[in-house]
Order: sequence, then C-alpha cells, then structure tokens
Amino acid sequence: MRVFAHLHVPSYWGDAGSIDGVAEEIESIFLGRFRAVKGEGWSLRYLHRVGLRNFVREILEKGECRKIVQMPTGAGKSVLLSLLALAAVHLRGHIREGGQRNVVLVFSPLTRIKFQLFEPLAIASGAREGFKQPSFFVYCISSDAKALASLRTELVRHGIKGRWVGDGVLLALAPASIPLCGTRSLSYALSMIVDRVRKSGNEYNHILMLCPHALKKLKHAKHLSTVERQLRSRVLAVFIDEAHVMVGLKHKLGSLMAQLAKSAPIALGFTATPVRETCTTVAGKPCSHDLLLHGEPILSYDLMLRRKWIEPNEQPVLVDHLVARFYRSNFHLLRAPAQLRGEHDLWRGSCRDRVREYAERMLDELEKHFGLNRYALPRSVKVLVLAPNTREADIWGEVLREKLRSAEHIFVAHSNVPDPHVRSRDL
Repeated sequence: MRVFAHLHVPSYWGDAGSIDGVAEEIESIFLGRFRAVKGEGWSLRYLHRVGLRNFVREILEKGECRKIVQMPTGAGKSVLLSLLALAAVHLRGHIREGGQRNVVLVFSPLTRIKFQLFEPLAIASGAREGFKQPSFFVYCISSDAKALASLRTELVRHGIKGRWVGDGVLLALAPASIPLCGTRSLSYALSMIVDRVRKSGNEYNHILMLCPHALKKLKHAKHLSTVERQLRSRVLAVFIDEAHVMVGLKHKLGSLMAQLAKSAPIALGFTATPVRETCTTVAGKPCSHDLLLHGEPILSYDLMLRRKWIEPNEQPVLVDHLVARFYRSNFHLLRAPAQLRGEHDLWRGSCRDRVREYAERMLDELEKHFGLNRYALPRSVKVLVLAPNTREADIWGEVLREKLRSAEHIFVAHSNVPDPHVRSRDL
C-alpha cells in the first residue's frame, strides 16, 4: 500500500496556473475529509487558501519553505497547520531530499494545545476513510495518560477510524504494518516511534507531536544524540506552534529545535505574536515581512472589522461587530519583575493599578454595548484579554474576578497554567 501520492505538476514549476492547480487539488482532498466529519457546510477561510497557495509556490519554486505563519487568535492556525502538513506530504517529490524524508515534527509547548492540533491532523490524514488512502499517520506523546484516553474516545465518537494505539504516554493512529506497543515512558515512546519510522522505510509518512521537553526525558545524552541524529536525517518538516515561547536558543532544547529546523527543508513557526528570536529559530534570518507566509502582518482589528483578509461570504473572526475604543493610561509601568531584582511587590502594585483602570473602562464599554449589567456579562459574553506576560495575565484574572464577583467564568491561560478550566474552578 502506497500512502502518499505526488501530484502531477508541469515541468515549469513557477507557472502560476500550475501553482493554483496544485493548491486546488490539495484543498479538495482536505475539504472532502473535513466535511465528512464536520458536515457539508464546513469551509476554509480565505486566510487558509492564501496560506496554502503561498506555501505551494515556495515548494514548487524553491523545493523548500521557511516562513512564519502569523495569524491572530481565533483565525484558525490549527486548521492551516494541518492543511500545510497535508500539502507537505503530497508534495514530497518536489521537496529537497523529499524521497528520503518522511517525518513531520510538530512541537507544541502545552499538552492542551497538542490535543487541539491532534483532531485536525487526524482528520486531514484520511484516517476516517479507514486508511484506504491515508496521507500520513499521527503520533502524540504526552505525560497525561488520562487526557490521551479522553482524546481518543472523542475522536472515535467523531468517526475517526483506523488502528489506535493508546496506552500510557502514547496515542497513535497507525496501521498494523507499523508495530507499536503501549508504554508509560516518554523516553521509550519517542525512541520506539523513531525506530519504527526507520524500519518502515520511505513509503509511509509520519507526523509526530510532542512538547520539546519530551526530548529532555531521554535519560542519557548519548540516547538523545542518537534520536536527534535519526530525526534530522528523516525530518521533512518542522512545525513549531506558539513559536514566540519556543525560542530560547541559549537553552539546549531551543538550540535543538533550531538545529532540527535548519536540517529540514520545511520549517514553519506558528504564532499570533512573532518575536525576533522566532525568526532566528525557524528561518535563521532577521524578522521581515518577507518571512511571513501571508506576506504582511495580519491584525485582529482588520479581521473583526472586515477591513482585510475577509471575503464577502465570510463572518469576521471572533465577533460580528466591533466598536473600537482607545485609551491611554496615566500609569508609568515599571520594568518586569525579572529585571527589578527584589522590587517584585512594587511592580505588582503598579501593574494592578493600571489593570484596574483598564478593566473598569472595558466593563463600562461592555455594559453599554450589550445592554447588560456587568455581573451578567460572564454568563452571556465571551471576552478575550491578551496580556504582555504571564504575570500581568494573572493580575487580570485577579482583578476581573474581583470586579465581576465571579471565579467560575474567568479563565487565565498561559504556559504556567496546565488546565485553565480546572484552575478557575479551584479559585
């Protein structure tokens, strides 16, 4: 059984017509698989189609792609990631060293984000078709065995078929021809997958999802070196989700991701807020608009007000109607605590005063806009507040719970909160 099919592309790769034709063929496969699960009304956004076409152009013209996928929260990065993963394996024959490379690494900093990515990747794989013509197999490594079991149950309920391996720290969607056994060790699970990928040859495609810290679980430096060497020789693409927090090149894990990205012909960083180090890790270049897959920054404000990137038949991202208000704070915020060396309480006091001022103004606007008392807002309105760092995010949570007299509907989500829903109920 051959599980990847190279699309027919004319000999002149740069032809705009061929780029459009290839993108449309990949889009057709993707849509068919998603509509079988989500319903016939499901569709891609204009942002997704533009991203796919730009990716296809990079592959057909250069044989590789190194870009930052910058899309605001709620715009559908998970869908685009699975769409580009499908495109990568279907275009293997046109990718540098694609004949010998058949592994896509998806790095994610948090377990819950990996789980959000697993479903669209499983659907895009073609597994729901019973592996008649799957594009790739999916493996997810996580230390949360209970969450992995719940994820598997949910996917089976949605009709995602195939041979499941779910025991301990590994959840895999793979055929019987790739023998896997249950394991409760992150180190063993990673080594086993890499070994099975090597033994199964180049015919199959594999997507491995893991937190970078899973590599740290390899007990011996020699063992890590072996796995890293095997991955570097096989990796077709490196996708780094939430790339703005996965950029510590001074640390061993950040350096390892940068090395894997450098060795792969495809390296993509997915983030709503790219930073300078993101570009260095993913592409080895300074930040510029040329590194953005869409060619320019995409702003939440534009998507909400239908100013850009929204077609006439599309709904705006996040909200149907937005009234923008701009305020300037009278507070001069001190430097972040890490730089203050002992003045943490002073920083928190200054930050809390500023957050209280903005929260009060925000709640006044929401009361007027929705015609609701502020204490009724959490039950009727969803509000997303983006903070510049985790410390300020926690302060926003504290202030909003205080002002709304409620903890049940206020969630704080960042890298130091494993499960924001559970955390909010405990407060």
